[in-house]
Amino acid sequence: MNTLRTFQQSNDPFTLASLPSDIIRNIIRLDEESLDELRLIGRSWNAQVLELYSTDSLSVVSFHYDQQYRSHVYMYAQMPARNKGRIGLNQWLTISLWSDEVFEVESELFYLGVPRVVYSEMILPSSWTQWIIIVCGFLIFGIRFGLVVIPKIVHYLYKRSAINNTVDGFVNHFKRFFSLFSSIDTLQLSNFVSDNVFNNVLKTIENKRIGRLEMQVDKWDRTLQYDLFVTTNAPNSVDSDLI
Repeated sequence: MNTLRTFQQSNDPFTLASLPSDIIRNIIRLDEESLDELRLIGRSWNAQVLELYSTDSLSVVSFHYDQQYRSHVYMYAQMPARNKGRIGLNQWLTISLWSDEVFEVESELFYLGVPRVVYSEMILPSSWTQWIIIVCGFLIFGIRFGLVVIPKIVHYLYKRSAINNTVDGFVNHFKRFFSLFSSIDTLQLSNFVSDNVFNNVLKTIENKRIGRLEMQVDKWDRTLQYDLFVTTNAPNSVDSDLI
């Protein structure tokens, strides 16, 4: 006996974002090389990528602070070979070692931002702040001196704004990368001498669970010592003692 089935035509347009979750998961597994692009299709795709891969752990993550260029940090990461489709591969991440079980990558310079300077309190992105600086320049330095200094400050503001956009781009790369992992087995920090660099890295890895924290420094300031104490003693932060 034949059964006639009729399907009601839907007015909603068919899109990739509207696919059922099980189909999305199967497509993701077939195209792990394009995780970054697949996450951008829609919220459901991004959620499925995170659900499939965020349980993985990074074996080793190493950050090296470049003291010559004090706004830069190098990153090295070791992960399971099945994660070869992680975002940024051959773009801002470079393969350094490949085997059947281990996949190692290293980054280009991780740009932390311009070091703090005397004018740091004045370097703000909002346009009304620039006018306040201009008025204060006239009042404090006088009209003649202000005419010389103010154009340089305005130029510095625009230059700093462009640098901030570059910094945000680099930081977003790293945040998306770490968002795909649940924890870090070993976090290694080299040449970290100030709390500013330390806190920037912690924000970038989004406070992932750390199994072991290793630091190699010649000297550090007291603020960094305090931040390390708070971090290593906070609940759900670092499992083992500081090495």
